[in-house]
Amino acid sequence: MTDVLVAELRDALGPRGWLDPADAGSVLTGWRKAYSGTPVLVARPDTVEGVQAVVRACADHAAAVVTQGGNTGLSGGSVPIDDLPDGRPSVLLLTSRLNRIESVDPDRFTATVQAGCTIEQVQQAAAAVDRQLAMDWGARGTATVGGAIATNAGGLNVLRYGNTRRHVLGIEAVLADGRVFDGLRALRKDNTGYDLKQLFIGAEGTLGVVTRAVLELQPALAHHRTLFAALTGLDRATDLYGLARSIDAGGLTAFELVPEMGVAAAVDVLGITRPIDTRAEWYLMARFSGAAGSPTPSWPRPPPRRPTSGCSGTSSLPRSSSTRRGPSSTPPSRSTGSPSSSAASRPLPPGSAGRRRSCSRSATSATATCTSTCCRPSSTAGGSPPTWSPPSPPRSTASSGTWAARSAPSTASARTCSAA
Repeated sequence: MTDVLVAELRDALGPRGWLDPADAGSVLTGWRKAYSGTPVLVARPDTVEGVQAVVRACADHAAAVVTQGGNTGLSGGSVPIDDLPDGRPSVLLLTSRLNRIESVDPDRFTATVQAGCTIEQVQQAAAAVDRQLAMDWGARGTATVGGAIATNAGGLNVLRYGNTRRHVLGIEAVLADGRVFDGLRALRKDNTGYDLKQLFIGAEGTLGVVTRAVLELQPALAHHRTLFAALTGLDRATDLYGLARSIDAGGLTAFELVPEMGVAAAVDVLGITRPIDTRAEWYLMARFSGAAGSPTPSWPRPPPRRPTSGCSGTSSLPRSSSTRRGPSSTPPSRSTGSPSSSAASRPLPPGSAGRRRSCSRSATSATATCTSTCCRPSSTAGGSPPTWSPPSPPRSTASSGTWAARSAPSTASARTCSAA
């Protein structure tokens, strides 16, 4: 039976479409060298019809099909095994010859590619039309689109752009009986029935062999800033992640934990310079990305305290979030006077006549003596207690080279308020 299957596959694929296992080399062994096996044949189709022929022949002869892309996985899922539980033979199906980029549409932000294209190959095609494929990982030069879809790979940019599932608009796949599932659509607003392509994403080839895909592209980002920091302990990583998100949630592209042994190996093997002189057991690398002319993120300094407070003694209400600015930005001004004179010129709300106030604060104290219009009565009736109402923070006018961030709420400070 095995000889018949091998002869049938060789006839269907032609002389360039198959390899003898003795000549297959590293494709029979996993990347970690922990898994290996010998199939009866290594199939290398270069068309969808060739994939159909392989799958149909294996189905007729009860042979297992193991699909392999770039062989960059670490769990052995793309490597054949010799001792299948039921004793069936296996055929290794390589997608490496399905490597054509069929189209790139910069206006619709899509790329239609075959499953054997490497991630780097698609990235370069997108960059040529000022677009980017946001899927990215270290093995980009070897890992393939089909493998990424089969494993729903995450990668370096998963925080901002999500797993592979979010980048796939359409799929074409060969099913176990040789039929073709045609879900190769580029329409984003496709609400026609079941979204069957999602079944193939992350299924690791158990439902079919992915042969083509329509991928979503993103606008090219020209500006990148990278932070590399030494951690005093792993428990600080989540604190820094929260800080990074508060700095620029939309621009945070990557956030990676790096061990010292990885840094040491990169320095020794690649001959590069250490990013920082400080030595630690763990490091953190964060990357912020933006388009041309976008604001540049920077780590915040403690925000200036604003003279907003409660009334009638000590208040435990939280301070309002403030908008900080880079050193080169200029806040908008509603008057030509000083901030205090500007506040004094604002009209009072109804019922607050005679309650105009001014604020003063010690530069070294968290306690403010407040007599300002930020304390507004809740009613015009005499004796009604006023309610706390924070003033609106000024709008950011950050331009290229500056950046404005909204600081995280902090613990409320005690404030003392007295009427004028």
